[in-house]
Amino acid sequence: MILADSHCHIAGEEWKNSFFSALAGIGAYDTAGKGAGSKISIGVCSHDSRLWKGLNICDLRSEASRFFNGKTAEYNIGLALGFHPRFLDGTEDFSLLEHALQDCGASAVGETGLDYSVSISKDLQRKVFLRHLELADKLGLPVVLHSVRAHADILEIIEAFLRSGGKVEGIMLHAVRGSAEILKRYEKFGALFSFGERELSNEKVASVAAELPCDRICFESDSDFFNPSAAARAAQILADKLCMPCAKLLEKSAENIKNFFT
Repeated sequence: MILADSHCHIAGEEWKNSFFSALAGIGAYDTAGKGAGSKISIGVCSHDSRLWKGLNICDLRSEASRFFNGKTAEYNIGLALGFHPRFLDGTEDFSLLEHALQDCGASAVGETGLDYSVSISKDLQRKVFLRHLELADKLGLPVVLHSVRAHADILEIIEAFLRSGGKVEGIMLHAVRGSAEILKRYEKFGALFSFGERELSNEKVASVAAELPCDRICFESDSDFFNPSAAARAAQILADKLCMPCAKLLEKSAENIKNFFT
C-alpha cells in the first residue's frame, strides 16, 4: 500500500489531534495486516509560528511511527516552515524562522511565494519571498512554493536571485496551475510539481501534467492533516489520462517526496 501526500499542513491549536488521528486510522488498517509493507511519504508545512516552539521532526516521526508498530517497509516525513504569503503583516521575524528551522530539524523552507488573489501588498510579498530564498540558501534547504496568479513575478525573482550569486537547492511547486511554457522555466531549477485533485480536475492542467516526466511529479491533499486518500484521487485522475496503473504513479510520488525532503 502506497500512502503519499506531498503537501499537507499542521495549523491551529488542535493540529496534533487532526494530524495524528488520521495516522491512527491508517495505522489500525496497517497493523490489522491489510497494509503490511506500506510505503508512507508525507510532506508537512507549518506557517503558524506559534506552533514552532517545541516542534521537532524527530518527535513527529517517532510519534507517527508508533501507529504502525514497525510493520511498514518505509516511512518518511519531511517538515517545511515559513511565512505563508496569504498571512503576511510586515512583522515576520526571520531570526525566529531561522532558529525554528534548525531547532525543529526542518528539511525545507516554506511554503512561501506570491499570492495575488489577496489584498496583501505585492511589494511586501515580494520582499518576504526573497528573504525566504536567502534563508534557504544560507541553510542549504529546498523551498516549497505557493503561486497564485504570480508565476511571472516568482520566476523573475528566482532568476534575479540566481544571477546575483544565490543558490536554490530545490523547489516544490505546490497546487500547480500553469502552462507548459511556465513549467519548463521551473524545470530549469529542477522543480518538483505537486498536484492536487482540484488542479487535475482541470483538463488543461491535467494535459500539462501528463507531459511531465514521472520523476518531476507528486500528489497532494493540501489538507490540514495527512490525507493520502485525497492525494490518491489526484493520482488516479492523471493515471487514467496516461493509461497507467495508479499504484505506479503513487509509488513514484512517494519516492519523489522522500528525495525532496532528504
